[in-house]
Amino acid sequence: VAMSNWFGENSLASITAQLTAAAAAAQEKANKISNDLQENVKNIKENVSQIDFEALSKDVQTKIISVGNDLTDLIKDKESVESNEVKVLPWEGRRIGGNETETNFNADLMQEILALSLNAETFRNDPPLEAEFEFDLNPHINCAIKTMEVDPNLSKMHAKFIVKMDEYKFW
Repeated sequence: VAMSNWFGENSLASITAQLTAAAAAAQEKANKISNDLQENVKNIKENVSQIDFEALSKDVQTKIISVGNDLTDLIKDKESVESNEVKVLPWEGRRIGGNETETNFNADLMQEILALSLNAETFRNDPPLEAEFEFDLNPHINCAIKTMEVDPNLSKMHAKFIVKMDEYKFW
């Protein structure tokens, strides 16, 4: 049986016309995709040529150095805290220009410092606004621990307040 008899001449012509139109449309879309792709490649090449790689490289190097410095500072802080053995409490003082192991005991200062731990308001209240200072607990943590060993009232206040506030705020 001939195909033309099976589909009929009009049907075969119609199918051929539809396939030809579909092929033309597919070719048109393929050409558009190809043109778009070529345009994108051209734009990418232009954009890449406009990048100042030297400045970019310097910026990356600067950021790497900054991160490295920050890391070095963190390591120094950690080592400082780990090796910061407290040899002298604040009221024991150090003799300037003398032997580091010599101390100059100040009983009045000791009493003033130890008296702070008797009053809960010392730990509840923020310092006055006019008292401008920044406190970094890390270098002083061993002194704080040793002071709590010497002052049982401070240990009690610490246990009482540390559930309500962080270490930095307490100290």
